[in-house]
Amino acid sequence: MGCECTLECKIQFFCIWIIVTGFAAAIVLGLTIPYAKQEKDSEILWACVLFVVLAAIEVVGGFLMLAAFLKNIAWMFMTGLVLSSFYPYAAFGFVVPIVIHIIFTIYSCQYYKTMK
Repeated sequence: MGCECTLECKIQFFCIWIIVTGFAAAIVLGLTIPYAKQEKDSEILWACVLFVVLAAIEVVGGFLMLAAFLKNIAWMFMTGLVLSSFYPYAAFGFVVPIVIHIIFTIYSCQYYKTMK
């Protein structure tokens, strides 16, 4: 049995996945900032801040992709896809999200071709 989902269904899932995981990462990482401030090593604090910013950019990218999907705006869809890629690739230590992002980026590119 193969996947019976349409390409549109996969794109909707991916948009929601990006928004939820980006929002969750921003909250969790944001909660670590007070602890990182207590460390003597300032690189830890800046790494936490960087990841919070990247996660927030991912959320914006997810919303852009979702809006573009609903309104059929190709350039906005691609902009959202690019913006949503920074955090997963920066946090490459988390294997599952990066694998999901790579797989669904392929589906997104297939969908982008149908938008033009």
